Amino acid sequence: MLSTHGTKLAYVEGAAAGIDVYDIATRTKKQVSSQAYSAVVGWSTDDSQLYVAVMAAGGSAWQIQSIDVLTGATQNHFIIENGSYKALNAALSVDGKWIAYRGRDNGSVYIARVDGSESHLLLDNPAIGTSGLAWGGNGWLGVSLLQEDNTHKVILVDPVTCEVWLMPQLNGNLQGLIIN
Repeated sequence: MLSTHGTKLAYVEGAAAGIDVYDIATRTKKQVSSQAYSAVVGWSTDDSQLYVAVMAAGGSAWQIQSIDVLTGATQNHFIIENGSYKALNAALSVDGKWIAYRGRDNGSVYIARVDGSESHLLLDNPAIGTSGLAWGGNGWLGVSLLQEDNTHKVILVDPVTCEVWLMPQLNGNLQGLIIN
């Protein structure tokens, strides 16, 4: 996932190998987490912190953490107990205040503040599954919906008003993109 200012790239170095950050200017790579089966959630607005989800409680929950990419210092934020076992597909909002993630049933979508407060269900199984989440700079959340015919539809959701728009011209997985 490209950092907010486009200076760094965070990626999973293989399912069980942890997370690396590549500095585009210096062309150097640094491992910031050696936690197995971790996922990149997003970047802080100043590119100094990388938010990740690591398996917790023996694989039955996810711990949201931030990692200082310079020092490697880790801060635990909250535990997601109702997230998908398969893939959390978590995404940090552009303003760095909210995390959206796929629910345990793989079809619902939840959002929570970065500190874990105000956690609530946003979408209750709008399709047979959700496969990607991407925040827009305007606060809307894009969601890829897996349909019964194995195609994807994309919807935009306003988390404040719960207004939903179907985007018929878009198909596919939004994971890791930012919608402007």
